[in-house]
Amino acid sequence: MTVPNPALTDWVPLWNLAAPGVVSQPGARVYRTTNQTIPNVTSTAILFDAERFDTENIHDTATNTDRLTCRTPGKYLIIGQVEWAVVTAGERLVWIESNGSVAQGRVRALAGGNTTQPTQIASTILDLQVGDYVRLLVYQDSGAGLNVTAAPNFAPEFMMVLLGGLPGPPGPGTAVYGTSLPTTPYDGQEAVLVDSLTNPTYIWRFRYNANSTSTYKWEFVGGTHWLNEIDGQDSLTNTASYADLATVGPSLTLPRAGDYILDYGHDSVIGAANSLVYASPYLGTAAVDADYCAVGTTTAGTSASSAARRRRVTFASPNTLVKLQYKLGAAGTGYTRKRWLSATPVRVS
Repeated sequence: MTVPNPALTDWVPLWNLAAPGVVSQPGARVYRTTNQTIPNVTSTAILFDAERFDTENIHDTATNTDRLTCRTPGKYLIIGQVEWAVVTAGERLVWIESNGSVAQGRVRALAGGNTTQPTQIASTILDLQVGDYVRLLVYQDSGAGLNVTAAPNFAPEFMMVLLGGLPGPPGPGTAVYGTSLPTTPYDGQEAVLVDSLTNPTYIWRFRYNANSTSTYKWEFVGGTHWLNEIDGQDSLTNTASYADLATVGPSLTLPRAGDYILDYGHDSVIGAANSLVYASPYLGTAAVDADYCAVGTTTAGTSASSAARRRRVTFASPNTLVKLQYKLGAAGTGYTRKRWLSATPVRVS
């Protein structure tokens, strides 16, 4: 059956009209398969080791198993349920905690001599942004450790679902800003990496792609080129292998392992005719001819145009030193100046 054209029809049925771009209603329901012992007078998060459903990596059964993490902003219904072992002394509390600090929907009950297993349900509605997370916490003061028992299909259970099934309005920018990237990232998280919080020389924004098959899952989405330049002139006479000049470089120490685009170049004056001045990057190991850019001339002592080159390079280790080194193509003296080296990440670890 087709949907009538609203321009020609007074009514339009509302069945089967999926919201654009919404594949499924964001939500998850997780549970625990074994008892968990709750220490006396200690607030404790329930750890969940299994999932009934999870539409967008809201839960992880290996890392931070106590968390449900928002991936789509909006208002969420959140429910948690526990069942306690039978002990007649003390009180039992259960509540939902947001972002590690704010208690929501707390439920309190006294054991009161009860000889059956008490069940408690906490619920709340929260306006969540991407990266916000919730946990289910419990507390008891029976005088000793007490089990939250695993009961099929109803305890312990923890769930959240986006109300209405539609994404809410975009929240404020959630990218963290610092000299390191988050150590426990979630899919879609963004972070800005700088070398200084007060006067950075590079500003790189990354997005974490948990589904990437690469070792380097932080993908570059924007920012500055990291550039180092040396304008002054230095001489060179070496022809056998690449070497540093009196003014070493230019150089950069790349902060993260990963894939980078390197751009580099120089301008030279050559003392010998029919010769070249080669520049090649030291990439944690000796510079080689495969990476060179060269300036040449047929007349001794003349200046040639600048040479430049672009290379994509993978660095397996963080804090790798990259610098330009130089050599001559024939005996004599050469001079190089206006040297530059630039690095832009593609993806990093």
